[in-house]
Amino acid sequence: MYGEALALTGRKVTRFGEKPAFEEGLYDLGNHTYAWMVPNGSWGENNCALVVGDGESLLLDTQWDLSHTAEMLEAMRPITRDAPIRYLVISHADGDHSWGCKLLGAAQVVMSAATSSEVCSTRPLAMTLMSAAAGTFSRFLPGSPRKALRYLHGMTAPYDFRGARCPVADIAFTKELAFSVGGREVRLTEAGPAHTHGDIYAYVPDAGVVLCGDIVFRGSTPVLWAGPLENWITSLDRMLGLDANVFVPGHGPLCERNDLLEVRSYWEYMTSEFRRRFDSGMSARDAAWDIALSADFASSKYAGWDSPERIVTSTHVTWGHLQGKGGRLKNADRLLVLWRQGVLAARLPGATPASMHLL
Repeated sequence: MYGEALALTGRKVTRFGEKPAFEEGLYDLGNHTYAWMVPNGSWGENNCALVVGDGESLLLDTQWDLSHTAEMLEAMRPITRDAPIRYLVISHADGDHSWGCKLLGAAQVVMSAATSSEVCSTRPLAMTLMSAAAGTFSRFLPGSPRKALRYLHGMTAPYDFRGARCPVADIAFTKELAFSVGGREVRLTEAGPAHTHGDIYAYVPDAGVVLCGDIVFRGSTPVLWAGPLENWITSLDRMLGLDANVFVPGHGPLCERNDLLEVRSYWEYMTSEFRRRFDSGMSARDAAWDIALSADFASSKYAGWDSPERIVTSTHVTWGHLQGKGGRLKNADRLLVLWRQGVLAARLPGATPASMHLL
């Protein structure tokens, strides 16, 4: 970790019962820039960031539910008391980065136009109903269906979405947006479509810090929901071209430049593996299993990253691009892909978090 710990939660296990790779809480990155860091970067274990200027501040992202968001905001209160949060920047459409928005009061919500059109495609109530149904029916079904349903339920088991809501944009932009936060410049750049259709990252020049959103995962398997992969790799290259030394990932511990290169190398590796299997005529489902269960992948550093079964989603989206259909998955297709991820996760009992693989 980098930066001084200011307010730690003191939790001895992660939300999924794992040993924490670092302590959860608020860290001072220097130059009035802070990060709320959540180990170990699995489902909903996302990071947020606070940029403080003269009399006002900017928050990048929220937690997935209201209770975890409230805990974060309370830890930030000694800082935001004299510099209230004026802007809430949403890095992308996934609920784990935005569904706590209700607690930000009068803050102006900023996101890309693409995120604004996508951010309510999945709602808290739908996620609650899916999780509850999966938990109930998993008690009665055998074999692979039981494992898939336990996986779907387990994704959201640590969270309570009551009262959560999707954010609505006050400011929606395309490509780039630079603005002042209490006299400090913050530059937002559209990276998507990559992880999602509207990803952005934020650069704080006077602090040398980049707030990456889910363009960067560290120690946790990144997942492609939109693509194409070329856009993701290009965005990593653009981040590396900035005058910055600290990168706050969407998931996992704080990063240096070499950590971004590791994410890049993962996608380069996957690009090659995908292309070879697509050209051989494999289906997306078969290709994902073939990669994840191969000796080559098992011996790689990527096999030790959290949730390697996310290869399933990335493969299906990539197949859409390679077939000329685009990468957008309908909600029913997303559910099918997550089902298949659950079946594969049960074939990876040594992967983390254990609760999502010992099904």
